[in-house]
Amino acid sequence: MAIQTNAGAVLNNPFPFPLPPATHVDAVAAINALSYANLWAAPGTQTIVGTMRVDCQGHTGTGQANLQLQVNGARGHTTVACILIDATAQSVAPRPNNATRVTAQQAEIRRVAVAAFMNSLQDFELGNPRIWRVTGTPSS
Repeated sequence: MAIQTNAGAVLNNPFPFPLPPATHVDAVAAINALSYANLWAAPGTQTIVGTMRVDCQGHTGTGQANLQLQVNGARGHTTVACILIDATAQSVAPRPNNATRVTAQQAEIRRVAVAAFMNSLQDFELGNPRIWRVTGTPSS
């Protein structure tokens, strides 16, 4: 099954205010700044752009990476978008002569994860904040 996304659970306790246009621009840039390595990193901040950041919150009990887009410097609930990435959505282990395949898989996984984050951000901005899931296995 190829890498794909789907809307999951409602995002509990999201940031309680609409994002101003400049903050939306920072949000999109923070999401786009993610690399494949950021998707599987240790807990902590992965990207920061202006008023927004993407944090890895760690992994769920089933091994999903939990990444959240948050407002910098705000108190209380700061999350505006969230994705969970299934453990199956990782590239194959590097072996001799398959570097091109690994690179293609990582690009596919990153592209789909960024799209899921954009969907979650759009849901927040439409007043229906949801967690988006990235599932499947690389197709290449």
